[in-house]
Amino acid sequence: MLKTLITSSAMTAIVLSVPALAQPVSPTENLNNKQVEEIQAQHGMLTNDEAVEEAKHEYKEAVEDEVDELNEIASILIDAEELYSDAANLPDGDDEVRDHLIALSAERAEQREEIQQLVIDKGAEPDTYGEALGTAHRAFAQLRTAVSEDSVVALEEVLRGEKYIVDEINARLEDEDIMSPEALHLLQMIKMDVNSSVEKLEAKLGEA
Repeated sequence: MLKTLITSSAMTAIVLSVPALAQPVSPTENLNNKQVEEIQAQHGMLTNDEAVEEAKHEYKEAVEDEVDELNEIASILIDAEELYSDAANLPDGDDEVRDHLIALSAERAEQREEIQQLVIDKGAEPDTYGEALGTAHRAFAQLRTAVSEDSVVALEEVLRGEKYIVDEINARLEDEDIMSPEALHLLQMIKMDVNSSVEKLEAKLGEA
């Protein structure tokens, strides 16, 4: 978290003190005065050209690392959105299960859009494709085979997919040195929704 604080705040100090750099590579309006004061206390106003360039470089690296992590989550949610929708087309015609999976697909689509928008806000390009072949995304690979089975099998595989999402988000939440406060907050909110979904799926399977 300290790295993100320093590099982001350093960029704000640059913008405040050097008019020629009034267009940062990414929005900094969410930084508060205390954060600006902390970086200024450590580095001054960064009017030295070398210090300014170093701060810019560190800031860009921090943003790029965070965008990479956000795009990985976006890719996972793209897969979830598509595959949950596929799983809703069940051969046994269970309307309740179908409606639940359609709603779940819509939720993941909305969360995917929120992450993509955050990436755009940081001046980067959001991922628009699911995870590449050959990754560890076995949960969704299993789901692809479940859509031709009954509703119980599909629910089990969707549950596996939801747990996979939670695991991947947890991995990002543990790395506070990379993720900004707004990214951590968004991931926490998505995790809460997915955990709620896990509980509902487990309850449905318990009734089956």
